[in-house]
Amino acid sequence: MEIFFRYCGVLGLLYAIVTLNVIRNRWKHRVGLGHGKVSDMNKAIRIHGNFSEYIPFILLLTYFAIEKEAINIIGIHFLLTALIISRISHFIGLTKSAGTSFYRFFGTSIILLSLIGISITLLR
Repeated sequence: MEIFFRYCGVLGLLYAIVTLNVIRNRWKHRVGLGHGKVSDMNKAIRIHGNFSEYIPFILLLTYFAIEKEAINIIGIHFLLTALIISRISHFIGLTKSAGTSFYRFFGTSIILLSLIGISITLLR
């Protein structure tokens, strides 16, 4: 369980980074609420939103899998490392372009595969 908590800490710090990115863009573009029709602001909000939509739920499912003893230590490392890589990739991809990009596709694919994988693990 200790390793799970460490990954949660790393993901918490990543969440702080994407939150600070929203704040930085709000100050830079002088947008107090919403995106103010500013592309950079909209991208920062979606990076933050995507993180907050997926990561807590997948961490909760991972916690359940650990408690159920349905996942081993290697599986935990693999899944949670994939989550970190996926969010960094998504951040890079969406920061560079609101359109399609390899990094955005890769990050989104990994997060979806992680969600499916941990969900199937809990069904066994």
